[in-house]
Amino acid sequence: MVTISLHKIVFNILLRRRYSIHWYMDFIIPAKDCLRQLSLDGEIECINICCLPLNSNHAIDMPNDYVDYVQVGYRNGQYIQPLVEDNSLSLIPNYDSDFDIQSYTSGVATEPTIPTFNNNRWSTGYWWTVNWNNFGENLGRQFGGVGGMADTFRVDKIRKEIKINEAINLSEVVLIYSGSGMDANSATQIDIQAQDTIEAYCLWQFKENNRTYSDTAAALAKQEYIDQRKILRARKSDLSINTLRRIIQKNNIAVKY
Repeated sequence: MVTISLHKIVFNILLRRRYSIHWYMDFIIPAKDCLRQLSLDGEIECINICCLPLNSNHAIDMPNDYVDYVQVGYRNGQYIQPLVEDNSLSLIPNYDSDFDIQSYTSGVATEPTIPTFNNNRWSTGYWWTVNWNNFGENLGRQFGGVGGMADTFRVDKIRKEIKINEAINLSEVVLIYSGSGMDANSATQIDIQAQDTIEAYCLWQFKENNRTYSDTAAALAKQEYIDQRKILRARKSDLSINTLRRIIQKNNIAVKY
């Protein structure tokens, strides 16, 4: 999906109308309001990116307008190293005897003791006798081995957190998520198909709240916004010619006179 920021949409309006940067606030506020309305109606999604610190539970708090994540990762130089979702990651905090949250890797867990077995074939010489032939070639057959995963996370919607695996040592996490538009800013990324709709809304609100424009000019700007809103809905609709044809054919019945 190709996206554009509200900042670029506002600058496009200013350049086309030959306004200076001093008119920026007059258009960024209605642009944010229009984005909120489009997001609440489910017509578009806005993509936000933020860097959040980890709390005492080795998790990040979800933003207020969080809907779903796009990517969870951490900064590695100029790159973002992604993390992998793991639904088996425990969401239960590790409390000590004083009911303080401790790390699972510190060894002060109140977790149950994991039983051990004496017939561990990985710690004996038996593994080498059955997995290698006389020519020193590996025959495979390494059954039962469990790989360690540290770059994982799990979404905890009950606590409104995203739990990060405690085996990876991080202090902050980069979160790219789709928001509801409630906490949108100039850097919020939205679908480029909604650009004309937001621009039309900004011009309508500008003429509606400016005494230099008549009521007729404001009404025409409002109608232009309504028309652009209809075009956006048509663009986002998944109806095709074949689907419409089948709907018409399904609702046509033969009537006997």
